[in-house]
Amino acid sequence: MDDAVNVSTAGDRGDIVIAGAGYAGLHVALRLTTKLRHNPGVELTLVDRHDYHQVLTELPRVAGGTRAAEAVRIPLQDLLAKRVRFIQTEISGFDLADRRLLTEVGPIGWKRLVLALGSRPNDFAIPGLAQRALSLYSASDAERVWAATMTALTAAAGATDPERQRRLATVWSAAEVPPGSNGPASWPRCCPKKPACTAWRLIGPPCGWSRRAPPSWPAPPPS
Repeated sequence: MDDAVNVSTAGDRGDIVIAGAGYAGLHVALRLTTKLRHNPGVELTLVDRHDYHQVLTELPRVAGGTRAAEAVRIPLQDLLAKRVRFIQTEISGFDLADRRLLTEVGPIGWKRLVLALGSRPNDFAIPGLAQRALSLYSASDAERVWAATMTALTAAAGATDPERQRRLATVWSAAEVPPGSNGPASWPRCCPKKPACTAWRLIGPPCGWSRRAPPSWPAPPPS
């Protein structure tokens, strides 16, 4: 699998170019590989800035310290057929008139383009949320959440004031509520506006790793 291509190679016009190797882009690449198995002349090109696919559904386990970040990064070379040309580069824009995908290694021409560039966390314009909250949208995000958790719990273990200890050992989680849904019944409270919010103690059962917590970490005081 090519990590990158030179400008002259990137400029060649491919039959089908897929921009993005997340769930949607990877799914399209795999499905087209199957559907076009009797049409080897059709060129498939997948473009992404990473050479791996992230299993987003496993990120909470990385954030909770029960799974390594590398375990949720699956190399694309293990998933793609040989007929799929992979180009690892950053996408910078589009030239619709000339049917070209603009990238750091040069333009990539297409006959058909599949846009699957993914999404990003939405703070719903809540004041201060982007500055004060940690997102959980990549393996790197999950590692930062785990590091912050360790820092908070270490500080809680050394705190002598019960109220400070309670604050340090508590995390707030926010998730968008789908239209028409009241959210899981286990959520103890909801914000007046979306997103819905819930709170739990970091060293409680939801994290799944409380049994491995060092003895120096005191149990949080009752709510």
